[in-house]
Amino acid sequence: MTHYPIAQPQNQSTAMDEVRKLYLFARRNARLVGGVALAGMALAFVLAMTLPARFSSEALIMLDPRKTNATNMEAVLSSMPSESPAIRSEIDIMRSRSVIDRVIDQLNLLDDPHFNNGLSATNRFFDLFSRDTPQTREIKKIATRDNIARKLLSGLDVSNDGRSYSIAIVYHSTNPAQSAELANAFADQYLADQYEVKLELARRIDEWLSRRMDDLRGKVKIAEEAVEKFKNDHNLVEVGDETLTEQQLGDINAQLIEARASLSQTQARLQSVQGVTGSRLESAPIVIASPLIQQLKQQEAEVRRKEADLSTRYGDRHPLMIDARNELRSIEDKIGEEVAKTIAGVRNDNDIAQSKVDSLEDQLTKLKAEAGQGNQDMVTLRQLQREAAADRSLYESFLNRFKEVAAQQDLQISDSRIIARATLPVTPYFPNFKMFLALGAVLGGILGLVIALVLEHLDRGLRSLSTAEQIYGISPLGITPIADVAPGQLVTDYILEKPLSVYAESIRSIRASIHFSNVDNPPKVIAVTSSFPNEGKTIFSISLARLMAASGHKVMLIDADLRRPRVYSTLSLDKTKPGLAAVLAGEATLAEAIQKDASGADVLISYAKAPNPQDLLNSHQMEKLLASLREKYEMIVIDTPPIMAVADAALIGQKADTTVYVARWASTPREVIGEGLKQMAKFNVRMAGMVLSQVDLTDHKQYGFDDYSHYYGQYKAYYAN
Repeated sequence: MTHYPIAQPQNQSTAMDEVRKLYLFARRNARLVGGVALAGMALAFVLAMTLPARFSSEALIMLDPRKTNATNMEAVLSSMPSESPAIRSEIDIMRSRSVIDRVIDQLNLLDDPHFNNGLSATNRFFDLFSRDTPQTREIKKIATRDNIARKLLSGLDVSNDGRSYSIAIVYHSTNPAQSAELANAFADQYLADQYEVKLELARRIDEWLSRRMDDLRGKVKIAEEAVEKFKNDHNLVEVGDETLTEQQLGDINAQLIEARASLSQTQARLQSVQGVTGSRLESAPIVIASPLIQQLKQQEAEVRRKEADLSTRYGDRHPLMIDARNELRSIEDKIGEEVAKTIAGVRNDNDIAQSKVDSLEDQLTKLKAEAGQGNQDMVTLRQLQREAAADRSLYESFLNRFKEVAAQQDLQISDSRIIARATLPVTPYFPNFKMFLALGAVLGGILGLVIALVLEHLDRGLRSLSTAEQIYGISPLGITPIADVAPGQLVTDYILEKPLSVYAESIRSIRASIHFSNVDNPPKVIAVTSSFPNEGKTIFSISLARLMAASGHKVMLIDADLRRPRVYSTLSLDKTKPGLAAVLAGEATLAEAIQKDASGADVLISYAKAPNPQDLLNSHQMEKLLASLREKYEMIVIDTPPIMAVADAALIGQKADTTVYVARWASTPREVIGEGLKQMAKFNVRMAGMVLSQVDLTDHKQYGFDDYSHYYGQYKAYYAN
């Protein structure tokens, strides 16, 4: 007989398994979480109904980035920059004590009972420990005003969305009319504060400019008088920005530069022909450049061609040849005369240029001598003129600013304006019923989830065979659902009356799993045990035996629980007949002890406590009994005591072909099942697998799709309950 030890626990799981576990957890705890969420919503609703209503009203101010001044006065009264630090500064001004004091005075909040509702702690202190003097009264007044300012500021909310130049002034109050009134008051007083600050700044600038202009006016007058006096004393006449001598000196200098350039050109032309004679002189550039010489050269070339042509036909003394030579000599004489004239002209131009340069140099020398002293005087004059110009420019600048400020005092336009005034709020912003209900639902759902997690953690019972397989590594055989029995009816009778019920089919499925647990040698002797009493092992044993017997198989059911037998009472058998203990003790034969069940199964009962049950169950007589029964029956089902109570089940399991471990669904603690399986493994008991008994199929579906409850629900039309 093949031995099947308990497999090691399988703790591996895929991501899909984890997702499925989360889904199943959410599905089976949906009612709990939903109920707690509804309770949270109800509590939030009650809370929202009891809290005092608060209203808010909003006034909207826009900071205008455009320049609104009538004149260009950026340095005096510039418009506010539109960068975020500037906007943040304006928000701080709106929340400043100066604006708050303006609002207190405008609305007379010192007499408003909502803000001044009795003596503050400071005032009570002075009433208790000080006398009533003008000083203490002033301190009390300041303390009262400070207290009102703090209350006023607590309801104020000033913000900018960071995307525009608009600033929202929102005031929160339990009085809707007061929230609108205070929001508008803060907007008005902020604009008034801005306007007065600019007026005060303009007034101060006007006073300072007036004093400064008086000083500058005197300085300009003194500087200009000094310039005129110096010019008169030194007889300095200016033409534009220069003196007359300087202007003449500049003109002569320019003419001299031009004359020297002309002289250089004539000298170069003269040098190009000096020392040159003969034909080289005629090829000089200045000679060749003469149009007349060029024309004569062309005529000479034409006559030479003519002479050459005649020489080929006539002799040297031919008249035509003589005329050609005479014409050629005449042209050459004219060329020589023109070359001489050209060279004479170059010499004449050079002499004229040299004379002009000499004359201009003499004039320049004389003017430089005259201008020496004048330059010293002009240096001093220009210094005096620069000082006078600087004083005059500064004076004119201050004069223009003074005129601008004078005009601006009558045209002060604020950088900000109210684009939306606060209106009377119709509905309160707090409590927000939708927000309260949503928050109550969320918090309730979270609390429900926590409760569900705690309950799941505290629930140590097995809810599915897949969990048992993961934890203990034991093979899942199947489940036995709670049978739909009539009041007073036993499950063991129900299986005979309803052989096609869900319960009966579950027993058949388990029988098939047991059979295929050892395909090579299907087990005949099947022991059934559990961890605790009342887990359904006896009902399962009887149901398995009855169902197989009713199907025509030859089956023996043995009640091996010699301490607390229940088979005889469940099947209403005759307890006067000998039982298993009597057979093992040799007090009765097997034939005398066997009783017939209504299903056709043979039953060997136990009905009284044996003095030595373990000795009997572990005896050779028990082995002989099982050996003889194997030859007669197709299946032998042995109901054993709980393994955690006594070791009888392990002793019987060693002799059986296989053992079925029954655990009550959602009841037997996982740790106890683990200990029971360890006990069976300790005795090397062959385990077929585990059966979950008394399963609520509706609830069981919430713990997984891998067990039979899912299929029973899908295929319930195949069953006849």
